[in-house]
Amino acid sequence: MFIGELAKRTGVSTRSLRYYEQQGLLRPRRRASGYREYDDSDVATVRRGRVLLAAGLNTDLIREVLPCMADEGAILAPLCEEMAQDLRDERERMGRSMEQLWAAHAMLGSIIRAGEALTAGAGHQGIGAGDPGRRGPGPGTRGIPSARRARARHSASRAPANVCSGGVPYPTTRPSWGGIGASGWR
Repeated sequence: MFIGELAKRTGVSTRSLRYYEQQGLLRPRRRASGYREYDDSDVATVRRGRVLLAAGLNTDLIREVLPCMADEGAILAPLCEEMAQDLRDERERMGRSMEQLWAAHAMLGSIIRAGEALTAGAGHQGIGAGDPGRRGPGPGTRGIPSARRARARHSASRAPANVCSGGVPYPTTRPSWGGIGASGWR
């Protein structure tokens, strides 16, 4: 069968099938014309590969474990104890990554809540005349036509994207992903 038929039978795009071939998960025969030709066994290979991708494995690990996996209905099972141990090790690595992500998530939540508390407090204290967080005209705005006050508020709130409303600059690029650990960004 050609790549289009394999895509239909597996529900996977032809682009993904070419990627699986590039990663060594599929090894189709090539006709003299250069077209890829797949066997019925490739349908099962793609299905097993999709299950392992859904389990969070990367294609390098899938390439190693795929030949040692047996179909057990809707799930796969490792055929040898060494492979099962490798999968347990990968699950433990994932668990550590999840703990790091949850710690980063909690830290970011704390930062957001602290910022909300500061900005809410500033709005109630009425810092500066015509503060956009205030309701109604602030001190020093009486006698100024409302359209002029609105323009003044609008122009004051248009700070560059990398400067917060308090005038404090912050970086516009994220650090390379490593998460937030006990020592900060890695």
